[in-house]
Amino acid sequence: MNCVAVVESAPVFSRPLSNLRVNEGQQAKLECHVTGSPCPQLNWFVDGAELSSSAEFTIRREGALCWLVINEVLAEDEGQYTVTASNLHGTTSTAAYLTVISKSTIYISVCVYIYSFSLCIYLLHFHISCLTDAIIHLFVVIDTLYCFWLMMIMMVIIIIIIMIQRYNSFLGHFVLTKMRTSSHRGYCCF
Repeated sequence: MNCVAVVESAPVFSRPLSNLRVNEGQQAKLECHVTGSPCPQLNWFVDGAELSSSAEFTIRREGALCWLVINEVLAEDEGQYTVTASNLHGTTSTAAYLTVISKSTIYISVCVYIYSFSLCIYLLHFHISCLTDAIIHLFVVIDTLYCFWLMMIMMVIIIIIIMIQRYNSFLGHFVLTKMRTSSHRGYCCF
C-alpha cells in the first residue's frame, strides 16, 4: 500500500499586488499569485468595502494566478485595493493603490505643453538675454514629471538659438567694423 503525504500550508502571496496608475476610461488589471493548501478562498476589497464580480468588476482565478479587472476605470475607482486569502491554516492579504489619472489632468498636461511652447516662442521673439528668468518661468509651469524632459529640450533649443543670434550679431558687427576701417584706406576687403 502506497501512502501519499499531503502537505497543507497557510496561504502565501508569492507575487503581491502592485500599485497601478491608469488613465480614466481605460481598463485596469490588478493581479497576484497566491499559494496554499487547501486552496485559499479569496476576497477582494476597495477601501474596506468588499467587491464581487459585476459589469464593472471582473474577478478571476486560474491556479495560483488571481486578478481583478476594472473594465472602464472612473475617477471614483481610485483607492486601496486589497485581496485576502484564507484557508484552515491562516489568513494573509496584499494591497495596492490604484491611481486614476482623470481626463482633466490629461487636459492640464496638454495645456502645460502648449503654454510652455508658447512661452519659448515669446522668449525667443523678445530676445531674452537672462536665461535664469526664462528657466524660472518655465519651471513655475511644470506640475508633472511628464513635462520635465520637454522643458529641458526646449531650454537647450532656446540656448542654442540665442547663442546663434548673438554669434551672428557679433559677426555682423565685426564685418561692419572691418568694412569701415578698410574703406578708409581706399579698398574693400570683399
